[in-house]
Amino acid sequence: MGKRRKSEKSPSFYKRFNINIDIEEARRRFINRVRNQIFNIFFILNDEIKEQKWWYVRNVANKFGEVWKGDYQDFNDFVGNDFSKCLQSLEIIFSYLEDEEQSKKKYSLSGNLSNFINMILSDSEIDLGLTWKNGKFYPSGAEELDEALVNQPIEWLRDKGYKSVLNPFSKGIEHYLNSGKNPGLLSDVITDLYEALEALAKIITGKSQKDLSANREAFLKKVNATDAYKVILKEYIKYANEFRHAVEEGNPKSAISKREVESFIYLTGIFIRMAMPE
Repeated sequence: MGKRRKSEKSPSFYKRFNINIDIEEARRRFINRVRNQIFNIFFILNDEIKEQKWWYVRNVANKFGEVWKGDYQDFNDFVGNDFSKCLQSLEIIFSYLEDEEQSKKKYSLSGNLSNFINMILSDSEIDLGLTWKNGKFYPSGAEELDEALVNQPIEWLRDKGYKSVLNPFSKGIEHYLNSGKNPGLLSDVITDLYEALEALAKIITGKSQKDLSANREAFLKKVNATDAYKVILKEYIKYANEFRHAVEEGNPKSAISKREVESFIYLTGIFIRMAMPE
C-alpha cells in the first residue's frame, strides 16, 4: 500500500469511535481553543504585540460596552463562555491588527491570526456552521458568492483603505448571508450596497459633497465606461432609491427575492471592479 497523501484527512477520533459531540460542546471546545491558541499563544509568540496586549483587551471591552479596569484584565474577563462574544472579539482583534499594519505598510500578524482561526475551525469535532473570510465570520454558504464580483472587490477596498466603502459593502454581504433566518434583511442589502457605491464615487471623482446621482456621469468617465452604462447606472440609482426613501419615510420594507438581491450585489460588484486597476 502507498503512503497516505497529506491532502487526505483521516476520520477524526470521534467519527472512528462513533462518539457524538453536540453543537454546544463543540462551541465550548472552540472557545477554549481560542483561549489557548489566540488569547495566549498568539500574543506571546509575537513580540510586536506581546507588550501591547492590554490595548487589544481594552478595545474589546470598549466594543462590548464594558468597563476596562486595568491591564491585569484579559480577554476572558469580557468573553467568558459566550460563543458570539468569542467570535466578535476575534473580529475586533483582527480589525485593530489590520489598521495598525496599514498605517505601517506591514502585513503579517493579521494573516497569522487568520491562520490560527482557520486551524481552530478545522480542529472542531463537528461543523460549526462558520467560515472566516476577510476578517469576519460568516454563516457557512459564503462560498456561494462570486469570487470576482464580491470577494476580490472586498480585498481591493481593504488594501486601498477605503473604509467608507468597505464597511457598508461588507455589512450588506453580512445581511445577505443572514437573510435566510431573517428575510427582512434583504432590503437592507440594497441600501447598504448603494451607500458603498455612493462612497466609492465620491472618492473616485473627488466630489465628496455630491450624492451618487449627481456623481453618476463623472464616476463613469473616471472608470472609462461606455455610454451604455449611463443607462444601467441611472436605473441602478432609481431602483435603490425606492428602498432608501421607504426607510427614510418609515414605510414597510418592500418584499424582494433573494435572487434579485443577489443580482444587485453582483451589479454593485461590477461597478466597483470597473474602478479597480486591471
